[in-house]
Amino acid sequence: GYPVVSTLSSDFAQIISAKLYDVPEIFNRFLWHASRIRILWRFSVGPTPFEPDDQRLFRLILERNGGNGIFTGMHTVTFNTSSLGRAHGILSHSTPALTRVSISLTARSFSVDTVPEWTEGIINTLNVLHRLSPDLISIKMNVPLDDTSTHTLLQFPHLKTLHRVRISNPDVFADLASQPGIVSLGLRCSHLNAPHTVLTQQPQVLRSSDLVELSLRGSCTALITLFKSLRAPFLRRSSLVLKRGSPEQDSRTSGSMGYASCMDALVIAAPALEEAFIHIIGGPWQRSLGELFKPFFPVRNMRRFVYRNKAKYGRSALHTGIDADFAALGRAWSALEVLRLEPTSKFWMKTGPVPTAIALVHLHATCRRLSKLVLPALDPDLDRLV
Repeated sequence: GYPVVSTLSSDFAQIISAKLYDVPEIFNRFLWHASRIRILWRFSVGPTPFEPDDQRLFRLILERNGGNGIFTGMHTVTFNTSSLGRAHGILSHSTPALTRVSISLTARSFSVDTVPEWTEGIINTLNVLHRLSPDLISIKMNVPLDDTSTHTLLQFPHLKTLHRVRISNPDVFADLASQPGIVSLGLRCSHLNAPHTVLTQQPQVLRSSDLVELSLRGSCTALITLFKSLRAPFLRRSSLVLKRGSPEQDSRTSGSMGYASCMDALVIAAPALEEAFIHIIGGPWQRSLGELFKPFFPVRNMRRFVYRNKAKYGRSALHTGIDADFAALGRAWSALEVLRLEPTSKFWMKTGPVPTAIALVHLHATCRRLSKLVLPALDPDLDRLV
């Protein structure tokens, strides 16, 4: 909170004015403690009053230490910052021991038009990391990537996890998804611009030999382009946050969001899928549970299925359901261990059928491994159980 910011501001200013880093005994003791830091968390909603002193102190310490970073044992760094330039103070003290970096930018003004403005800063940051910590295995940065910055990012030879980056070009997805070694990929595709790209003009198969987990955020009409090109035989977990497309896109899908076609393409791309997390944002979207489940029925080894409907501006995705939907689910997913249908507000339509407790009988009879079950309120009509 604010008292911490005030204290840090005072501390940084006093250290610089007193030149405590020039006192050998104090500086050596500081280096000893710094070398034992393994995980560094630093949160700044900046720019803050102490940030200029912050950056200056990091620079002075680096010079005093002969240009060598002080965090020699640090393997993980996580921090918020208002700009990539301000991140360099901490990153300049990285060493080869660093393997995980998470940077959250407090700025939210990302769009297709502003991607070029970010490219130089992203490349500079990645180059600093590559020079000082070439063995990174995990990078999480909510920054927009284009072809140039993607090429710089993929220079890390041991990179396994890449999350929270934003893409507006399907060709960037092609480069990332087909990169050998990447096991977990998380992308925000809200501004995905499908036309006029190599991937959409010349459809090609993207083979991913190592991808196990894929998390995407965007509209079905945008994501289907990615899924149709992807072949990921080892993909086990998929997490999708689905938003409505533009009015033009929604009109082409008759208001269905293109859900069924998009999920069909995902199942073809990932035949070994075992876990699916579906989160639909921004109704109204009215569908039966059968329509929600059916695209995934070809996945015979489904172990975990989680669905959430989230209200946005007072509207949620609403559903109808019958007991037979759960009977069909059980026949398709006999290996199911977790089923969670989690309403964040309303779940059922005011008009239309609602499953009864008979649905539980179907699940008990067919999903013998089921250990976790979360369902919205069922129809309490006990006469139907007789």
